[in-house]
Amino acid sequence: MVDLGALDLDAPVASVLPDVATGVTARNLLSHTSGMAAWLPMAEQVGVKGAGMPSTRSEVLRLARTAPLQSKPGEKYVYSDLGFLTLCSLLETIGDGRIDALYERYVRGPSGVDLRFGWPDAAATEQCPVRGALVRGEVHDLNAWLMGGVSSHAGLFGTAENVAAAAAWQLRAWYGDASEGLSPDTVRHFWGHSSVGSHHLGWDGVSEKSSAGSLWPADGVGHLGFTGCSVWIAPRQDVVVAWT
Repeated sequence: MVDLGALDLDAPVASVLPDVATGVTARNLLSHTSGMAAWLPMAEQVGVKGAGMPSTRSEVLRLARTAPLQSKPGEKYVYSDLGFLTLCSLLETIGDGRIDALYERYVRGPSGVDLRFGWPDAAATEQCPVRGALVRGEVHDLNAWLMGGVSSHAGLFGTAENVAAAAAWQLRAWYGDASEGLSPDTVRHFWGHSSVGSHHLGWDGVSEKSSAGSLWPADGVGHLGFTGCSVWIAPRQDVVVAWT
């Protein structure tokens, strides 16, 4: 969307979503410097009976967008699910489609990578007391579950091979292969951006707290998945590693 000119990383999100706090930008949301809280127990606020319903999904997104800021935008780094939920609202509004449809159009279609929202054969993650069932093949995160498993902060499944392939798709663009449907300049900007925290834009950077380990190249990017998966890229070494 940045490549298409549909998303300005430094424009106020409130210019598109008026209920978002003044001063928050997409750059803040991607780098977890929006000032938003890390998380909210949405199940306690909206209940679980309507899980998966469009109205419940809309309410979860609204609660995330309108939660009071904990600090000024750009001032503090806090990994924020609420920030990525707000990003979901922003993308769905400017893209005129739900995040899974946008993902299909801009990621899965061009890359051919088989990552999905929900995967029946996935490993079980917990016996969930809220759902009263063993969680298998559906998103572990309760807030994403309330949204029908389709969100920007959780819910995407794939094998380690396909997770690595998704990273390699961007790595080829980083090396200048514009045929991948990605702008090399945009990929390099997203990977190279620095902020007050460890995150670049969407991707995490190497730090003492990252899952990359102390020997990973300092200019690498990657991300930890909450249920144990992880992917890391060493761009100058042309290496991608994914594990579960």
